[in-house]
Amino acid sequence: MTAIDRLIELCSELLETEHSPQLAQIRDGLQGPLRVAVAGRLNAGKSTIVNALIGERIAPVDNRECTRLVTWYRYGAQESVVVERWDGTTERLSLASGRRIPADVDADPDGIRRIVVTLSNAALRAMTLIDTPGTQTTSTEVGRESEAVLGIDPGSRSAVAEADATAYLLTGLRATDIDNLRKHLRGSSPATCLGLLSKVDRIQADDPLAEGRILAERFADQLRGLVWNVEPVIGLAAETAECGRITEGHAQTLRALLVEPAEVLHRQLLSADEFERAGPESRAARVALVERFGLYGLRRILVEERRSGTAADYVRWARAVSNIEQVRATIGELFGDRAELMKTTRAIAELRRLAFGTTLPAAHRDRIRDELDRLGASRDVHAIRELELLNDVRRGGVRPRGDALPAELERVLGPGTVLDRLGLPAGSDSAAVRSTARDGAIRWRRIAADDIEPLGVRRAAPVVERTYRHLEEAV
Repeated sequence: MTAIDRLIELCSELLETEHSPQLAQIRDGLQGPLRVAVAGRLNAGKSTIVNALIGERIAPVDNRECTRLVTWYRYGAQESVVVERWDGTTERLSLASGRRIPADVDADPDGIRRIVVTLSNAALRAMTLIDTPGTQTTSTEVGRESEAVLGIDPGSRSAVAEADATAYLLTGLRATDIDNLRKHLRGSSPATCLGLLSKVDRIQADDPLAEGRILAERFADQLRGLVWNVEPVIGLAAETAECGRITEGHAQTLRALLVEPAEVLHRQLLSADEFERAGPESRAARVALVERFGLYGLRRILVEERRSGTAADYVRWARAVSNIEQVRATIGELFGDRAELMKTTRAIAELRRLAFGTTLPAAHRDRIRDELDRLGASRDVHAIRELELLNDVRRGGVRPRGDALPAELERVLGPGTVLDRLGLPAGSDSAAVRSTARDGAIRWRRIAADDIEPLGVRRAAPVVERTYRHLEEAV
C-alpha cells in the first residue's frame, strides 16, 4: 500500500466517527487529480493560459480584470457551474450558450468564495486548474480567497492549502512578483512552482520568442530559490491554436490580405484600429483576426513571412510560435510526474497541523501522529525528504564544497527519468545505471563522514545516498 493510499484510509477511518471538514478536504485532495493554481498580477494573461491548457475557451478573457473570482475547473461527466458563497450556501447553474460561464455569475463578487466549473474535458482528468484573480485584485474578499488558494494568508495556511502546485505568470520581474512568490512558497519547494513569462509577443525585438527565452533564463536564475524554471509563452497564440479558434474563413481572409503589398500591410498593422479601419468592407473579419493573432501574429504572417495556408496550417503555426507545447511538457515533467508526491506532501503537512492542533479529539490526534511516524520510514516519504532537500539546495541552505556537487544535488533530487537524474545519456544500459548510482551512494556516504563539510551538508548526505540506492534498484 502506497503512502497516499494509507493516508486516504486514515482520513476515511477518522471520518467514520468525527465530522471534520479539514479531514474531508485532505481526503478529497488525495483522491482527486493534482490541483494547479494559475496565479500572477492583474492582466497577466492567466485566463488565456487556462483556456489554452484546457483546450476550450471557457474562462472569460478581455483587457480588464476578467477573473474577479477564484474559479476551479475540474473533470466530471455532469457539467455544471456551482457558486459557493462565504455564508456556506451554494447555487448550481448551467453553462451559458457556447459552453461559457454565465456572464452575471460575479454580480456580487464579495459574497462569493469560489466558482467550481465541472467539464467533461479529458484535459482535466489529470489536473484540476484554479484560475485566480490578480494578486492586486480590487475585491477584498476575492483577494482573501486567492490567498487561501495560494496558501499566502496565515489563517488559511492553518487549514487545508488548496493548491498542490502553481504556475505563476510574469510579464516582467517586479519586486511585488518576488514578494508574492516568497509568500506562496513559504514552507514549500521551488519544485512545485513554474514561472511563465507571458505576453512575450509584446517584447520589442525582431524575434520576441527568442528574446523571451533569454529573459526567461535570466528570470529563472534570479528566482531559482522560488521557482523551478521559467518558460516563455505567447498566451493569445496558444489559446487560438489549442481552442480551435481558426476556421477556413479566417484562413481565406488571411490569404486575401496577402494580395496587398507587404509595406501597405505593415503601415496598417501599426495599430489595431488602423488595421480594422483599412478594410471597411471586411472590418468584422479583420477584427476577428486581431482577436485571434494579435498585431504581432498578423505582422509575422502577413508582412514578414507572407504565409499562405489552410486553417490547419495556421493552427500549427500558432502552436509553434506560442511555445505552448514546451510549456505542457514542462508542466508534465515538473507536476504530472510528481503529482502523487506533491499531494502526499501537502496532506502530511496538513495532517501534522491537525495532529498538533486542538480541532480534533485527542484520540484522533494520537492516531494521526502514530500513522505519520510509521510512514516516516517508507520509500514514499523519502521522496518527500528529497523534495525538502531540493528546496534547501535551491535556496542556498545546503552548500557542499566543490563546484560540481551543487549541480549534482539538483540533478539527482530533481524531476526526470533515472538516466536524467544520474546524468547519463539516453540509451545507457543497466550496468551503467547501477555503476553510476553505486558510485554516487559511496561518494555521499563519504561526504556524510567528512568533518570539513558544513553540518547541513553532512545531515543531507544520508538522504542523497539513499536516493542513489533507490536509483540503483530502479533497474
